[in-house]
Amino acid sequence: MKFYLIIILIFITWGCTSLRKTERSSKGHLSIEQQSEFDYQLSDALKQKMLGNYNRAELLLLKCLDLKPKNAVVYYELSLLFGNIGDKNSAVCFARKAVQNDPTNEWYLLQCAKLYQETGKVDSVIYFFKNVVTIRPDKYEYSFKLAQLYLEGKYFKKSIKILNRLELSTGPSRDIYFAEYRNYLALNDNKSCLNTLNKALKKFPDETRFYGLLAEHYASIGNHDQALINYSKLLSLDAEDERGNLSLIDFYRNSGDIQKSFYLSGRFISNEGFKVPHKIELIASYLNDEVCFSKNRTEIKMLIDSFLSKNRENLQGRTILANFYLKSNDLKNARTELSYLVANSNSDILVWEQLLFVLNSMNDMIGVYNLSDTAINLFKDNPLFYLYKGISAYQLKHYDVAISSLKHGLKFSDGSRDLLSKYYSYLGEAYNAVSDDSNSDYYFEKALSFDPKNFVILNNYSYYLTLRGVRLDSALNYSKRCLKVEPHNPIFLDTYAWVLYKIGKTNEAKTAIEGALSYGGNKNKNILEHYCEILLKLNMRESALECYKKIIELGKESPRIREILNLSK
Repeated sequence: MKFYLIIILIFITWGCTSLRKTERSSKGHLSIEQQSEFDYQLSDALKQKMLGNYNRAELLLLKCLDLKPKNAVVYYELSLLFGNIGDKNSAVCFARKAVQNDPTNEWYLLQCAKLYQETGKVDSVIYFFKNVVTIRPDKYEYSFKLAQLYLEGKYFKKSIKILNRLELSTGPSRDIYFAEYRNYLALNDNKSCLNTLNKALKKFPDETRFYGLLAEHYASIGNHDQALINYSKLLSLDAEDERGNLSLIDFYRNSGDIQKSFYLSGRFISNEGFKVPHKIELIASYLNDEVCFSKNRTEIKMLIDSFLSKNRENLQGRTILANFYLKSNDLKNARTELSYLVANSNSDILVWEQLLFVLNSMNDMIGVYNLSDTAINLFKDNPLFYLYKGISAYQLKHYDVAISSLKHGLKFSDGSRDLLSKYYSYLGEAYNAVSDDSNSDYYFEKALSFDPKNFVILNNYSYYLTLRGVRLDSALNYSKRCLKVEPHNPIFLDTYAWVLYKIGKTNEAKTAIEGALSYGGNKNKNILEHYCEILLKLNMRESALECYKKIIELGKESPRIREILNLSK
């Protein structure tokens, strides 16, 4: 933008109060030539604005202000222009200048109100609408809008006062009664709520909305008999009223008659005249209610099946079915539904995350690896997908890929302590796998700095330190911290026993590992191998042989123990 235009913009918008003066006649009037120039530039500015040439229009309007610094029309047009290009602050500034120079123009006031409403400043909107109503008290829509604004701003009594005045001047209307009811409801004035709705029904006896509100209000104050009477009246007028049917379903559900609620829900789902989004919302409300889901899983599944019987390719319906299987821990069927959704809706990132979670839970590492790779190509800045790729690559022994993916994914981390802990712990595992002890220790320490109570990390780190025979005091401390929380965990007991064994406390190690065996470790090959070594260290060869036999009985083989026992194949 040229220097001249920048200087004028700064001068005009600074505080929206100072304007550069122009040369005029001694009485402040424009000459004929100046007026002609003003008219031409204003006309051309409006033309350029209409054509979308906003920069040119802006320049011409600013030149108009050079000639007439107090012209409200120019300020109004500048406000409209800046509103169109998204500069809300400038738009508000110029709109206020238009009102300042012509405070009785309803369009300038409305422009200010509109701009403040877009920024959520209700009190400012109210201020300008009050002025509009003062200027145009004859326009019903302005007064009604002001009443709505008072309601939004929680000035309930002021809103009611305007609504009462409108009812007297223009006669009763559905909108007035509905707004009155909302005010009284916000004031928790049950008597006035009921009076308003009954008054509305006397004037509009066929208005189903008021029967629905009356039924819901009676239900909310515990008068179930009157609630049912009004639901009956509503549905007798219009049995296909969706809001009424949904409200009645909620009534039975909230009053404890869950079977009646499900019965009516089934009818609602099977009614082809009702809207699909409302059916989805209804099913989702049951699915997301943990108590209801735990007690009525069969009924919820029936609603889902009923919906999908006629809407099999509806992605929202299939999403609900997938979530049903997830909540039921039915991973196999969840995988089927989520795979369908991934194939048909690439844009839903949550579905990809859920499918990766399911595949990971099913220990399908090849599936996780392939899907995470595809997901990364679609969503390049999602750290969860890099984490899944790193985990699966580690499990598949592609350690270099795991390290690369995890380190790259860290760039997109959102700062979540839990996520960072997972990243660092798996980097620790991957570097341990390639015998890079320095990096492994660094990342395990980083993981623990973000999640010091993660006992899986503590246990694994302790075990790796023990295998290397370094920092055994730290390893013992980490292991004890795990056992303090889960004293009967066989894995934690095994690690503790192995640390004790490495520091020469063999008898204590034997006691600890026998504890591990008694709590389920007797079916774990690694724990049995450790037990064999501890027994041999204590010169208990016969017991070690019996332990080795148990390894064989598990269908395993242990060349290391066979070698220690000096057994032939």
